[in-house]
Amino acid sequence: MNNNNYKQLPPPPQNQSQGYQPPKMVAPQLIQVGLPRNASSSNGPTTIQCPQCNQIGVTTVQSKVGSGTLCCAFILLVTTFCCCIPFLNQNCQDKVHTCPNCQAQVGIHEYKVC
Repeated sequence: MNNNNYKQLPPPPQNQSQGYQPPKMVAPQLIQVGLPRNASSSNGPTTIQCPQCNQIGVTTVQSKVGSGTLCCAFILLVTTFCCCIPFLNQNCQDKVHTCPNCQAQVGIHEYKVC
């Protein structure tokens, strides 16, 4: 067979793209967020970096009678004469957070009646 009948096409110009080129994907940058140094916003155990010993750990939480507990007890005393319920129910008490390493107090979440 004679190849003289076929014309050879010139190569494409250098400035034009050769077919579909997918957009370049850029990896998202990770932003490292520091751990809180205070646990006052949490009702339960929270991972923090202790401001005293700079160790990272999960706080230990203890319930303690606070002003919200006393206010709730007074309201119940006036309305139902059952003022002991807030003292027995831990959900009606303040939460005191302490560091598991150095036992320093790192926050208090106060119970609010309203």
